[in-house]
Amino acid sequence: MLVDIKVPELSEGATEAIMLDWSKKVGTKVAEGENLTDLETTKVVVEVTAPATGTLVKILKDEGSEVAVGDVIGQIDTDLK
Repeated sequence: MLVDIKVPELSEGATEAIMLDWSKKVGTKVAEGENLTDLETTKVVVEVTAPATGTLVKILKDEGSEVAVGDVIGQIDTDLK
């Protein structure tokens, strides 16, 4: 099953952020709760963690991309553990 990786709620009042480096590459196994990438707002850096255990199969937003709360930035396949 494919699980979307979404931009979480950010700091107070922030609705957009800039993607920093992905710490995992496509094809890498990830565990639920593991940090995948960081987002930078004007006030804080927010971690984006894996919503499920599986394999990172898609990265939809690259480093430097502007993203908004709720955007899908990647996908994990839970059938590929």
